[in-house]
Amino acid sequence: MHLGVEQRDAYSEVLEVLRHMQKKYVDKIPRKVIMFFYDNCNLDSEFRLTKPLFEEELSPKAVELIVMLNLNYWESVKNRDELIMKYAAIDPDSEAEKRLNAQLEKENKFTRIETEEEKEKREKAENKELTISNNKIIMKIKEIFTKIKIFLFGK
Repeated sequence: MHLGVEQRDAYSEVLEVLRHMQKKYVDKIPRKVIMFFYDNCNLDSEFRLTKPLFEEELSPKAVELIVMLNLNYWESVKNRDELIMKYAAIDPDSEAEKRLNAQLEKENKFTRIETEEEKEKREKAENKELTISNNKIIMKIKEIFTKIKIFLFGK
């Protein structure tokens, strides 16, 4: 696998960030993932954290990798969906945003607007189901009254 300089630099930045994090967070990341970053990082990278992380200018790829680490290893499952939406809103041109939008469009969630024709079709189908259901209820009531009539008055 051949990785570009930009990707290798991003791995180096992530490793530098991890070097400054508490051990309990780093330990949650599988060794294979960390070794992948080491094996593929830019050994000549000069990136060093010299100020708080939120003040550093990390590359967009490094930020995406840190977001991925956060979602996969540091955050609880119940916060994951909320964070995905929050992260996606950070940069509308990010790859994560594009992938999320493509998935949502594929599933027709949030982005699909129902046309008048589709709305009419849906309403007709719902009305048909309701009519069938009502007819079944009416038939059941008639059947019960018929049984009561036979019981009370005979055939």
